[in-house]
Amino acid sequence: MAAATSRTAQQVLTAVRKVLAGHTSADERKRADAFLQTFQRTPEAIPVSMALLSQSDDDVLKEHEHLFLVNTIYRALCSRGSRDHPRFKSDASIGASELLRPCFAQLCTHIHGSIANHTSSLIASQYACCVAVSILSTTEGDVLTTLSALSSGVSMPSIAVDMAVITLLQLLPEEIQNKRLLLRKDHRESWVASIKTESPQVLHTLQGCWSAQVARRPNTLCAFHARLEERILETFGAWVVHGALAPDMIAASSLLAAACDVAAKMAPESDRILDVLQDIVATCVDASFAPLLSPLLAFSTRLGSQAFENAHDLRPDLLIAIASTVASVGEQALVCGLLTPLDPMPTTFLDMLLALATLHETEALTKVFDFWVAFRARMVADGSDAACAWDAKYIPSVLRHVVASTSLETAADEDELVQHRKEMRAVLRLLSQASPDAFLHELLGAIFAAYETLTPTSAPSVALQIEAALHALSALTKCIPDSDETYMPRLLHVLYALASPDRTLHARALLRTITVFLSVVPTWIRAHPASLPYVHGILTSALACAEDDPICAMRNAEDHIGAVALLKLATKCAPQLLLDAADLDWLACMRNVYRANLQPTPFLSDKSLRLVLEAYARVLIGATEAAYQASDVSYYVQGAPHVLSLANFMCEHLVAALPHAANDEAAHAVVSLVLGHLSTLASALLRERTSRSGHPLLAVLQTHWAAVFQPLLACHVVQTSVMELFETLFKSLERDAAPLATATVPLLVASFSATRHRCVIDTLQATLRCASPSSTLSGLLQDAVLRIVRDTAPSALASDGADRLDGVCGLVVAFGIHEPTLLEAAGVLPPLLALLLEALAAGPYHVLAVLKVLNALWLWRSDALAPLHMYVTSVLSVEMATAIFRQLLRAPASTTDAVAQCLLNARRSFPAETLRGIATSAVHDQVFAHVSQQTQRDMLETYASADPKIATPRKLGRFVKLFSFKH
Repeated sequence: MAAATSRTAQQVLTAVRKVLAGHTSADERKRADAFLQTFQRTPEAIPVSMALLSQSDDDVLKEHEHLFLVNTIYRALCSRGSRDHPRFKSDASIGASELLRPCFAQLCTHIHGSIANHTSSLIASQYACCVAVSILSTTEGDVLTTLSALSSGVSMPSIAVDMAVITLLQLLPEEIQNKRLLLRKDHRESWVASIKTESPQVLHTLQGCWSAQVARRPNTLCAFHARLEERILETFGAWVVHGALAPDMIAASSLLAAACDVAAKMAPESDRILDVLQDIVATCVDASFAPLLSPLLAFSTRLGSQAFENAHDLRPDLLIAIASTVASVGEQALVCGLLTPLDPMPTTFLDMLLALATLHETEALTKVFDFWVAFRARMVADGSDAACAWDAKYIPSVLRHVVASTSLETAADEDELVQHRKEMRAVLRLLSQASPDAFLHELLGAIFAAYETLTPTSAPSVALQIEAALHALSALTKCIPDSDETYMPRLLHVLYALASPDRTLHARALLRTITVFLSVVPTWIRAHPASLPYVHGILTSALACAEDDPICAMRNAEDHIGAVALLKLATKCAPQLLLDAADLDWLACMRNVYRANLQPTPFLSDKSLRLVLEAYARVLIGATEAAYQASDVSYYVQGAPHVLSLANFMCEHLVAALPHAANDEAAHAVVSLVLGHLSTLASALLRERTSRSGHPLLAVLQTHWAAVFQPLLACHVVQTSVMELFETLFKSLERDAAPLATATVPLLVASFSATRHRCVIDTLQATLRCASPSSTLSGLLQDAVLRIVRDTAPSALASDGADRLDGVCGLVVAFGIHEPTLLEAAGVLPPLLALLLEALAAGPYHVLAVLKVLNALWLWRSDALAPLHMYVTSVLSVEMATAIFRQLLRAPASTTDAVAQCLLNARRSFPAETLRGIATSAVHDQVFAHVSQQTQRDMLETYASADPKIATPRKLGRFVKLFSFKH
């Protein structure tokens, strides 16, 4: 037994070293890691780890090896939990009671080592966790007695023992909540009750430890003494949170005063103590905690004021922690009734929080504003005159500070400002929702007043003030009634005057925010078409600015903000843009934007330019629908000249670039770009089912067929973009595009023969939407599908042909669903089934593609009413099904669940006896001689079972895995 333990110990140590060694291969590291994870769950985990830890040579184990072994013991102890837990009644391995004293001794030893040698305390922390879990597992309370007994059994300097005891006192109440520790329910409840009962005594002990530590504190506080004091205060916080200490007892404790003193130093050690204070504050949940919150309120007033005075000298993390602490005190004071309008308000505390609202640290501001949101909600809920007075005294100032905090003048990091602005929009809505009109008018007044003071000298600072106010206003646009005529017309006039494309930060930032504002008031613009000249001028300026300008990017998320605003206006205001815009030609403006960006140095990205094209289509459709509601006139007629004007410009570029696309990268890019834009138009210019006229884009293709689109179908270097356009047209226009599809299908077949690209198959599949019975197109499709299947066989069986085969299978299924008579007339199934068998035999890449069509074939064969039933039944014979089954059983393990489902689907396609014969022949084939006869019988029994709980994909898949070959 000892030899086996020694052998396992050596294996464990070797595996640990492999996991962390830099020269270990990825596969070796993975195997070693899997071995260690398995080892940690075995009964040998504790004895083997203890054996390795007790080796006499101290240099044998490195720190990370030591940590792994102690962590293994900790995990094992957690998994055993209560010693009499039913799961471990027969477990005779070393348990918690045997480990308690040696682990405590090691804890003290490593703490002493960290004092004497200034080494890491990580190993000590892991031993502390082991001791804590051992105590919880073997006792049911009386913490101090247990720790006293452990302390008396070690010979170590008192400061090391004290640190060990304090560490355990901190860990114990926290580890009780650890769900990995498998304590019996009654055992855990006993400990929870014990923590609450013992908390006064523990508090008394901690206060004694603090007094003793203060008494022996050296003149110059060393790092270890500082950490001990910090640990005492953290332990105090843990017992306040988990214990049952009376609020007045906590308030009177010397430890609370000490914690406040450390926090007030605003030194590096203050960070953790502020966390302790926040934990204590969070326990104050009702009026009974007023005795504790009152001194904390007074302390927070001093701390916050001190932080505000020294804000520029404080570390950002410390400033955030202080802001979070004082704000949480304020929020809990609201909860506990210390900030009620009918009682004297702590105005110095509120004034301090108002002052903190002017900080430039955005995360600290967020914490402070959280308090003010809660304060506003409480005052509004109270509703008394006194509450309204307090609300009126502070909230307007807070709102002004929120707006000021979003100014670009305060921004050090653009990403941080974007996130802060997003959060502040929510704060603005919450703070203003009770009386939004007052704040709305204040913002408008600020904008108008700043505009009046604008001079060339003051332009930068004033523009940024206006920009911040307008950003705030854009968060409140839901409060602006569509009927307003008092301030919005004046505001639009001012914004139009301010909108400038100058390449300066303040001008671009203001133009960006003005454009965003327009995008959130489209319903007001729709109700006031007289404002459109202003809107037109602003958007023209915005769209002339580069999307990625380093001075100030004109982007919102991924898109140009001008393009986004234009699309929103086109969606909401299409009739007004085309019919009520006086002498403004919005469509010409959009065409000009398009022309300007089809240059070597565009202002807009391709994605943003597509938004402009989508807006173009929305205006055409929406304006025509509004103008001819009572007639059958469609945008096909009214919009055709506008579509032709834009499309002709696109085709000019295609004609110029197409001859050079194969050899010139720039020409290739232009062709791909323009084809993408035509695809956008094709999807945006929706089909009018009742129109007697042709779709405008069909006229474009007809006009430019010989010069542009027919050559494009033969240009393989841009085939993907070409196919995207035609697929979009066929899907969008359906039978309206039948003449186009008739002309295109022969070219698609020729193109596939040349390139074998999947995109050609998808486009051919889309033409099915255009077909009608007995049409010329139907005959072409019938020949095309057979040609595609035959042409696929040589190319689809390579490792890179899986996507192509998937497309062919999808094409056949689509034909079977939409045009079953064409599929039968084409005689596709015999060559297709031969292709499927070859594909399954060729390798693992094709299995999922084949399953798609097999599932359809099973369905068509099983349904006597299906149009393809007779045809599929005649072709999909028993012999063919047996061959398919045999190949499916060879499928790779990664596909076995899908294969199992396919095999189950086949059960509906044959009578039970026939199916049994097919399955038996396949399973007993010589190729599966490596599979035991018992496994073969079990699989056949599972497959034939009528019980749906037995014949499941998961259970059948387990058997399929045993048959599958490793490719």
